[in-house]
Amino acid sequence: MLSVLAAAACHQPPKSKLDSPGLSASAIGATAVTTSTDVTTRFALKAATFISARDSKAIGALFADDASVSLLGGSHDSHGRDGIEKLLGEFFEANAHPSLSIGRVWVSKTVSVIEFNFSGIRSGGDVAGKRVAERPFGLVGACAVTFDAAGLVRSQRVYVDLATYLGQTDPERLLASTKVRAVTTTSPASTTLLESKGTPTEARNLEVAGSFWAALEAHSVEKAMAPMADDYVYNDYAGPAALSRDETTQLVARFLASLSEFKIAAKPVNFAAGDDVITETDEIAIFRAKPLDRRVTLHGITVMHFEDGKIAKQWQYANSLELLAQLGMMPPK
Repeated sequence: MLSVLAAAACHQPPKSKLDSPGLSASAIGATAVTTSTDVTTRFALKAATFISARDSKAIGALFADDASVSLLGGSHDSHGRDGIEKLLGEFFEANAHPSLSIGRVWVSKTVSVIEFNFSGIRSGGDVAGKRVAERPFGLVGACAVTFDAAGLVRSQRVYVDLATYLGQTDPERLLASTKVRAVTTTSPASTTLLESKGTPTEARNLEVAGSFWAALEAHSVEKAMAPMADDYVYNDYAGPAALSRDETTQLVARFLASLSEFKIAAKPVNFAAGDDVITETDEIAIFRAKPLDRRVTLHGITVMHFEDGKIAKQWQYANSLELLAQLGMMPPK
């Protein structure tokens, strides 16, 4: 999301006022039940199997009757098993040969985060009044999932970049200068499963990760980049490619320069597992624009991987259409 926000600073949004602050992720409350690696992996593997089979009923059966599914930054929220099945059915009608491959999985006592690659073929035909051809898509995303006592999904918040989907399947709808990732059909890193153990190393890594977010709030590029290793790599899946430490430093500088204020409003998910720290953020930013500054609300999941006490790799999962909508820069339908 940093790359998208920094790029958006190069474009002046229209002068019309936007009142919506954006969507808000549901916080993990006291009603969340204890999760486990078994519950999480069983759900992930079954979901992957049933999506490939285009079986919306079987997928719906993995969710509680009153479950909620939110695509952060999008308009595809569903509530209840029937609503989830209906949404999936509509997606299967518009997209052929769907495939879900599971990447890394991180598990805490109350929430699990699942990385995935979602690919398929956008079906050809009449879409929004025009004739479109079949085109492949392949996206990397992540979701935060909570379960009930029966092992059914209570809530699922999905982070995947819909602008990348448009760029792969209907690039004419985006600005000519927009660059998106090439279609990918494999998991980005590994299929490692990590469970939070509450070790001293995890506690230290969590503290270091917190210093990064605090530095962003303080508008300090130097402090934000201080924990990063020399060979650090930043992978924002709303951006076109991975960035080196120097490239990320320049990006963070542009990001902060485009804002008069940046605040982490909430961290619905924030835990360490092994050498990784996983954080879901609700962010409020005041975007410098003429004639008036724009307040935007952003959401994302960030994973930081530590080596020798330094952040060696960082992955971010977000939906850049959330930002574009609030800046009045949404692609035409």
